[in-house]
Amino acid sequence: MVSTRLRMRMRYLGTVRVSRLVFAVGLIFGAILLCRWLMRPSPGIVRYKEVPVEHRMPQQEIDDYIFALQDTRPPHCRLEYRGHGHQEARPKVSILVDFHNAEFYNLKLTLESILKHTPDELYKEIILLDDGSDQALVTRHADEVLRGKKFAKVRAFRSEKYHGRGVTRFKASQVAEGSVLVFVSSDVTVNVGWLEPLLDAISEDYRLLVVSHSENFLSDHRFYQIDDDMVSTFSWTLSTIYTESADHSGRLLRTPVMRGEVVAVSKTFLESIGNYDDGMFHGGGHDFELSLRTWLCGGQVLKSICSRVATHSALKPLVVTNHTNYRRIAELWLGDYKDIAYQQGGVKRQMSADEKLDVDIRRKFLNKKLTCRSLDWYLNNVATNILAPSAEMVHYGKLKVSATYCARLTKELGKEVILVLCRPYLYDPSMIFMLDSRDRIRVGDMCLFASSATSRVILTECQDDNRLQTWQFLDSGLVLSRAFEDTCLTHVTSVDDAKTRVHQIHASACRSGVDPKQIWSFISF
Repeated sequence: MVSTRLRMRMRYLGTVRVSRLVFAVGLIFGAILLCRWLMRPSPGIVRYKEVPVEHRMPQQEIDDYIFALQDTRPPHCRLEYRGHGHQEARPKVSILVDFHNAEFYNLKLTLESILKHTPDELYKEIILLDDGSDQALVTRHADEVLRGKKFAKVRAFRSEKYHGRGVTRFKASQVAEGSVLVFVSSDVTVNVGWLEPLLDAISEDYRLLVVSHSENFLSDHRFYQIDDDMVSTFSWTLSTIYTESADHSGRLLRTPVMRGEVVAVSKTFLESIGNYDDGMFHGGGHDFELSLRTWLCGGQVLKSICSRVATHSALKPLVVTNHTNYRRIAELWLGDYKDIAYQQGGVKRQMSADEKLDVDIRRKFLNKKLTCRSLDWYLNNVATNILAPSAEMVHYGKLKVSATYCARLTKELGKEVILVLCRPYLYDPSMIFMLDSRDRIRVGDMCLFASSATSRVILTECQDDNRLQTWQFLDSGLVLSRAFEDTCLTHVTSVDDAKTRVHQIHASACRSGVDPKQIWSFISF
């Protein structure tokens, strides 16, 4: 009997051990499956392996990556451009890819995506333009790759000196043989059906610059979509940023400025308006200047939502870092508004004698060749949501607090000002504030107002002698009420009836030390 019980106990213990072992194995296996599921590539998202030091990516990996890209076109675009019909009616194209010290695998991705997603009968040539790269590795790999048969239509040129995009694209246009030029940056991956919509728009009106809709490529080669109604515009620092289009219909959207990663243009039209400005060297502003000139001198800049590409850091504002380029744009095109640009950009307006001579020569050339409108026309008809600061401006831009939040007005007069995420890549006129010379924080003819030392800040109609609307900006970032002693603008967070966190601006007691919720600054726009 004892022996039987012992055997039963041993069998039970053995069963328990087996059960625990099975459970542990199952738990580990389940964890592995969960990790693989979490790390799976979502549609349109592809994860790269580590790139070798010499950037020699296997061809199969590049092919797999391009094949896995999600077709992000709206449904009506997929229907309209199904198949490759009517190619014979479209103009022949030169695709011009410019690069400077590009990572070779990015450049190869660009080329491979163009070859895969561009019908052979649509393009006459692909021209590679090396803008003075100092990386011999890139040049050596490019030479090796271009020996392949599928690159038979590719021609390569190299500049010994780094000039910048404007000069490089100007030179490329001189050797291109196509009737339509399509400029592509080396950090772009084109998607299915990217070229046909650009060509169709130019066939309807040759006086166009047509750009693609860009998705945002992240550093690890994932991307996420940007809303179709986002177009590029400018700020008074001459940066290129996004704004929401007022036109939500149609396949072509008017865009005040182009970023220039992908742009198609009739060669005849480009030459008629003076081409890229070869007097602007590296440091930005080339595409901004060409956009302004196109709008002011008889053309249009449009974005095709049916043409889709992915671009590295597509949301990053494009800034003009070369002050010579900055002054050239201001002096040629901004007219009475150039003082605003100089002040907002912190750029000195004084030019050297050579710089002034170059600007005068360019101005005479354009005046002889073109009949152009003023920037007032552009602001009233194209970039209609861009607010111009008044002559009383001391500071102008987004009013920021707590590192990530900016003030935004509500649509109703007398309502409190709310705080939302700043999103520095986005121009939103409801978030543009000005500190004027009378110490008022304004939006148009409305001013920030605090009725007491412990009240919400609201917008009321500006009044000349109302101390409740006046504020003192200290160098420390504190904003003091001039009406109430020891009272500061403060970021206050509360919870509404729907249990949602609400961020507001209050007047409240100034706090000792550095409190980030009371430190304010203007982001120049």
